[in-house]
Amino acid sequence: MSGSSSSRGSWTDVVVDEISCDRLFIDTQLSSPRADVVDKLSPGDRLDVALDTGRRDVVVVLYRGELAGGLASPNLSRLRDCLNGGTVYEAEVMEVNGGQIRVNVKVVGA
Repeated sequence: MSGSSSSRGSWTDVVVDEISCDRLFIDTQLSSPRADVVDKLSPGDRLDVALDTGRRDVVVVLYRGELAGGLASPNLSRLRDCLNGGTVYEAEVMEVNGGQIRVNVKVVGA
């Protein structure tokens, strides 16, 4: 019954909600990347993942303390919950294609 829907949502939604914080992994692109920071990025760079200090519902990515951009993912709600719970994540730059930056978000030390 994979992919079937129920009153709880799709099978994928249920699984995402149940992923433990230490196993959460997100492959996504930076949203609203800042050109002045993105120009400094290379594959392999590690970025800090944090909640925006002004808007705690927004997840941001920082490169050496500078805002590189935000994150957008279907798993963002779970990531926010985990960050609020104290789990620390990093985003590793996987690909730089002009202004498009693909990152892998995972718990620090994983």
